[in-house]
Amino acid sequence: MSDWRPQLVAPRRAAVGYDVYFLVREGRRPVGAFVDSLQRGDVQTHRKVVAAIDWVAKNGLSQNDEQCKQLEPDLWELKPSSQARLFFIVRDRELYFLSAYKKKRNRLRREEVKRARRIRDEYLGGLQEGMQ
Repeated sequence: MSDWRPQLVAPRRAAVGYDVYFLVREGRRPVGAFVDSLQRGDVQTHRKVVAAIDWVAKNGLSQNDEQCKQLEPDLWELKPSSQARLFFIVRDRELYFLSAYKKKRNRLRREEVKRARRIRDEYLGGLQEGMQ
């Protein structure tokens, strides 16, 4: 069974919006810690990340691949700035943010995608086990 639990960080404000959750395990919040670290070290990127999460929560998934891109059937990438990347899944009217990182090169880091997949699979696997 997965130890990942959703933590509501932004409740839906409109009928068309989404609830936003960060996944937490053993007190660790990968996306929450990332956002907090930006607030302390890179305020401009922090503002862009918060605004992008808020925009997606209010308006839904962007059709613009430069901002929000579906990497595979159940994994999305949010690109709020040229450096920040956040990975999430969508369930009904809920967004679950899995992991995030700050790019240092031009290419998407495959190990970060693998990490997001692993967290997604652990979380969803735990949900399936809980239903049985």
